[in-house]
Amino acid sequence: HEVEVGGRRCHARHILVATGGHPVVPAPAQLPGVELAITSNEIFDLAEFPRHLVVVGGGYIACEFASIFRGLGAQVTQIVRGEQLLRGFDDDVRDFLAGEMRKKGIDLRPRSDVERIARDAGRLAVSLRDGSRLVADQVLLATGRAPNTAGLGLAELGVALAPNGAVRVDAHYATNLPGLHALGDVIDRVHLTPIALAEAMALVDR
Repeated sequence: HEVEVGGRRCHARHILVATGGHPVVPAPAQLPGVELAITSNEIFDLAEFPRHLVVVGGGYIACEFASIFRGLGAQVTQIVRGEQLLRGFDDDVRDFLAGEMRKKGIDLRPRSDVERIARDAGRLAVSLRDGSRLVADQVLLATGRAPNTAGLGLAELGVALAPNGAVRVDAHYATNLPGLHALGDVIDRVHLTPIALAEAMALVDR
């Protein structure tokens, strides 16, 4: 294979695509005021610690940050569109986790959705579709991730991609092109760092 890296052409028997993913946020037309919210990309660079954090989402990234900030002393409200946290996980695990998070003081709100975010005297007003309203210091959107494949030229090479841009691979992380592999968030399976590390170890061993 020949690949161009930083303007230089290189040759390799094997190429691994592990470009990760990025947070997906609603368009302003879908969620007015979305530009006032942050994602997991910005959560570690806050100028001030939020006294009240609203987390939007029910996946493991949302649960992780809700738990971290509650543990650090913030008031945390978690808005979950579905009936329960962690869709696709074992129901007993989901119910147990929700109970434990509530014991820690996290205000879980299932069957809820954000309608609008607006500024309110230096804070953020979060309007929910049920008519209720929250005032918070930060709103974290943890509403999914998408693969980082735009601009890589994979489609032009004939690499099989899913409709959302994820690289399609087999059980051994091989694409449809010989010698080209992919793993981690870019294949859009389980978006967790330990999973990507385990996939990489399996590929290297093989």
